[in-house]
Amino acid sequence: AVVTAIDAAGGFVRGVRTNRGDIAADAVVVAAGVYSGRLIALLGLELPLHVGHVAAVQTVPLPPLIRQVLGVASADLALRQEVNGRVRLTGGGTPWPHDLDDLAGGDDLVQPSIAEVATALARAVEVLPDLAGAAVGKVWGGLLDMTPDALPVIERAPEVEGLVIAAGFSGHGFCLGPVTGEIVRDLVCHGATPYPIAPFRLDRFTSTAERMAATLHG
Repeated sequence: AVVTAIDAAGGFVRGVRTNRGDIAADAVVVAAGVYSGRLIALLGLELPLHVGHVAAVQTVPLPPLIRQVLGVASADLALRQEVNGRVRLTGGGTPWPHDLDDLAGGDDLVQPSIAEVATALARAVEVLPDLAGAAVGKVWGGLLDMTPDALPVIERAPEVEGLVIAAGFSGHGFCLGPVTGEIVRDLVCHGATPYPIAPFRLDRFTSTAERMAATLHG
């Protein structure tokens, strides 16, 4: 089912509306990636997301080159070598010049161009020269839900009782997934979490609090 709206009459979550009917719930977690902003906008909340596009490249199996997961401070490259020897890298993070509605016709608009793949590979070789000449086994593209400071929004929304937001991970999603799951569980079940999540509140984009610059994605 596709969620089309969140029912929050009177400031309290009642459930969600889908293309297959309504589902009652007293708590809803918005973790819809690039679509998260659209969902909470229907409740009068603004999640400042823009859609970023990355090229993902996987090489053929290679001898051991690097044991660490590598991310570059400019956020234009992340890579790791898998147990099968293949090196997987992502590069780009550039604005995606399309509308999400355009994806209704398929995901062709997400696939990277030859130029984007070449740029990602060149950047990877610059950082890890042993990748020079490595054959490519697979290429695909992805979309990132990017916030202005490249950090996620994780909170129980004070404006709507029962609404939990976990979005805008800006490419950090796989890394932060396990702890985010624990935090979301706490927020849904207990209304609070022992983790220090104040820096990830939505109101940081409208308050006078110091904004943090993007450092890594991967």
